[in-house]
Amino acid sequence: MAIPNGLIQIASIGSGYFADVLKCRVSESGESVALKRLRDPNNVDHGHRFKREICMAKALAKIDGVMPILIDYHTLGLPCYSMPLASRHVADFLRLNPTLSFKERISLFRQTCAVIGKVHQKDHIHRDISPTNVLMRGESVSDGVWVADFGLGKSLEARSAHVNSSVSGYGQAYYVAPEQLDSLKNANEQSDVFSLGRFLDFVITGRQPSVAHWHEFRTIADRATSPEPLDRYKNAVDLLSEFDALSNIILGDDPTGAPNVELLKNVTADADFKQIARIVSQGKYRGHPYAEFIDPVVSFLDKHLELALSKWTLPEQREAFRRLSDVIDECMKTVGWPFNRSSAMVAPFIRGLEISVDEELIRTCFRAGWRMAIFKDQWDAQKRLRSAFKFLESKPQLHSILAAVVFDEGKTSRITDEMIAAAPSGPLRNAMKWAAE
Repeated sequence: MAIPNGLIQIASIGSGYFADVLKCRVSESGESVALKRLRDPNNVDHGHRFKREICMAKALAKIDGVMPILIDYHTLGLPCYSMPLASRHVADFLRLNPTLSFKERISLFRQTCAVIGKVHQKDHIHRDISPTNVLMRGESVSDGVWVADFGLGKSLEARSAHVNSSVSGYGQAYYVAPEQLDSLKNANEQSDVFSLGRFLDFVITGRQPSVAHWHEFRTIADRATSPEPLDRYKNAVDLLSEFDALSNIILGDDPTGAPNVELLKNVTADADFKQIARIVSQGKYRGHPYAEFIDPVVSFLDKHLELALSKWTLPEQREAFRRLSDVIDECMKTVGWPFNRSSAMVAPFIRGLEISVDEELIRTCFRAGWRMAIFKDQWDAQKRLRSAFKFLESKPQLHSILAAVVFDEGKTSRITDEMIAAAPSGPLRNAMKWAAE
């Protein structure tokens, strides 16, 4: 198909489901623009979708962040339109910027969700939100984004519009809600919410959401991508409200004074360990305890346990480990808690048990390890506990203290003969035998 008069083709940018995008230069001004043109003008279905995309863009033209149409050549008989030239889509941007900061990733998602929220407030839906349909305006997140490709979009006021056309594309597989895969006409605002949940996964982790990866906003992503639409956020506005509240807590901008978990990353010897002790001791989280509290705390202790114990006072040590233990207990009562991370979760308690000289802290550490290994029957935690038993052979003064913990926790059939045999002989082993009866 010919390029419209006044444009000079420079390069091909990419191809989508039914259209190609070209980089062009405006002959008169020298400005670079993008030209999107229908690949096969004779394909009726694709023609309907292309017209819909243009209509949607025009209807939403007043929303900052919706990709604007510069010239609609379709009105001149040519199936194409020009738009501002973006630097690249989000998928390529994150691939080229793997070390993008956490704050910038938060901003990138927030900008995108805010645009879709405004679209929803106009009673329209997108139905094809994905990293390749969100475009970067410039080379940095601060330059802003454009949400593009409204070819599957529709107005919710015109419920019957377009539902009879044969649309083969239902959106990109990982990002499409189940009800939309069943039938495109079933999509609503909560279908976009599903796509935004998957988009959130990708932006925060940099990995495709074919498998759920743990991150700070896991609880929000899980609710957004619930199989049942009614279990999701009502629309992108509600999703953004919850996202903002949690990001403020994580980044330390929460007006309620919730601690900044982000401070636990990249800790150095001259860090404010009083503040770190406060963060751990308060144990604040809004949604899922693992993603929002346990994971960052355990990661910090994995790298800096000895340093933390040398900096914290005994009361700070006791309260930090007690609160971490309590939150882990809360986590293990949730549906779908990350049992594959049990080894990492129990590790700071086993190490604390081995290096602490404070009896109260030793009891806290042993109790946390005992509950995870025995009452939650986690094999990795059991292995860690058995290794601690070998160390405890040389600490007979602790055996009675730990035996008292076993008595306090009560009887259970989950104590194996192997675990009993690994325990130091004497009060601790006797207590375990009693508990296993």
